[in-house]
Amino acid sequence: MKILFTLLVCLMFSVNSFAQSTKTVYTCPMHPQVVKSAPGDCPVCGMTLVKKTITVKQAVKPAPVVKKPPPPPAPKTAAPVKKAAVQKPKAAPAKAVAKPVAKPKPVVKKPTPPQVKAVTK
Repeated sequence: MKILFTLLVCLMFSVNSFAQSTKTVYTCPMHPQVVKSAPGDCPVCGMTLVKKTITVKQAVKPAPVVKKPPPPPAPKTAAPVKKAAVQKPKAAPAKAVAKPVAKPKPVVKKPTPPQVKAVTK
């Protein structure tokens, strides 16, 4: 009997979740943004509003969210013992070694021997 009752309740909720209803509105064929609940004329162009039937699906209410209670706080223990900081001996900073700067070599031009032209007679 309990199983039958459970199935019946589940069936009622499933049918209710798929229920749809229709709604009649009147809209202008030239201006679809004009939607009225009663017949009449379009306020923009003056045309007669056309009857339109819309199928509206009813919103299904989501199942309530059950919040779990927060876990109990962990028991507090004694404060952790801090370790003594061991200081390492610091090394002396390295001294900068100056590198000798190479001087550019002077450019020496070698004299060219005079050119002798052959004279033909």
